[in-house]
Amino acid sequence: MLPQSEIIERNRLLLQALRGGIELRFGRTILQSGLCHYTQDDAGIDTFEHRHPHYELSLLLAGRMHYSGEKPDGESVTLDRPGLDWILIAPGLPHRRRTLADGSLLLGFALKIKNDSAALQRSLRKRLLEIDGGTVQKLTEQLELLFRSQCQFRAERLRLLLSEILLEFFAGNFSAQLHEEQQAGCSLDPLELVDHYIEENLTRRITADDIARTVGISRRHLYRLFTEKHGLPLKEYIIRQRLCRAAAALTHTGKPVKEIAAMTGFHNLSYFTRQFRRIFIQPPATYRRHGG
Repeated sequence: MLPQSEIIERNRLLLQALRGGIELRFGRTILQSGLCHYTQDDAGIDTFEHRHPHYELSLLLAGRMHYSGEKPDGESVTLDRPGLDWILIAPGLPHRRRTLADGSLLLGFALKIKNDSAALQRSLRKRLLEIDGGTVQKLTEQLELLFRSQCQFRAERLRLLLSEILLEFFAGNFSAQLHEEQQAGCSLDPLELVDHYIEENLTRRITADDIARTVGISRRHLYRLFTEKHGLPLKEYIIRQRLCRAAAALTHTGKPVKEIAAMTGFHNLSYFTRQFRRIFIQPPATYRRHGG
């Protein structure tokens, strides 16, 4: 299990490495990524059902994670082979992720595919796709070594290695589909990256400056766009997302309330209790006793 300080430092380096985004071309098909991050959770954490307008690609690095699609007939995938199990989730697909073991660790990418072929669309549309990552396992192991090294130009080397991981992953698993031609798609939207960044960083301190730097827009522009999209100020949205995670942990785990508060980004118990009561009407302990 990596200490929280190490997760923060690695994500800082990843943000630096992907500043401006990376782009790969497979014939006419263009793969873009503007965000890559580590996410570490303990058992019982549930993201609740949500969806993204981009592809979500994640590699299990430690522990176990369970993904499920839209009920009642949605697909279900459990990742339990660290270093080998990847999941690719199509844009717009309702899904949720539940952590099954303490210290479970993911490496995740937010992706857009431009000029995607009809064959690739058929392969990926409306699916939770579990993929064996044996072809890129050595590359992901190099990623770990790079993070532990103190070599010069780490961010630049990291950018090259992430590009190679994505290139080999898609070339190895979707080579035929990627070479079929099709009409143009869409480009990266900063607000999509904002939503994804918030979702994957709820356990740590999030500031508007961090988010604005990540997506390359001003803080003022971020506030305006975010409120237009969600109908809530940025700070209130983050608080509510954290409280939803805390409510799930209260219902599905036996962890102390103080620990749940800390692991969902609240480091002041009285503030957490006050905010929880504001949204859920009752204090955390009462909510737990009533089973939500």
